[in-house]
Amino acid sequence: MAVRALGPGHRLIMNDPRAFAHTGPVFVYLDNQPLRSPRDARLWITWIDDLIEDLKDRGAFATDERRESVIRIFRKAQDVWADLAR
Repeated sequence: MAVRALGPGHRLIMNDPRAFAHTGPVFVYLDNQPLRSPRDARLWITWIDDLIEDLKDRGAFATDERRESVIRIFRKAQDVWADLAR
């Protein structure tokens, strides 16, 4: 779990049109077992698929090898989410 807060811009906020803050993650356990949501994990797998398709269509990379290395990183992330979905 994490909490994000957004607010209006301010003259002291540099390089961003609004104020924001984000906590570090908080891990929740029940009876020493982490709480997991397979449904949410599947959502992230699908979201990463969409990211991959977007970078294939619109991504600008110096080489095809660099594009493929980024896709491999995304696929590793999907593997993590797939483990959580089980």
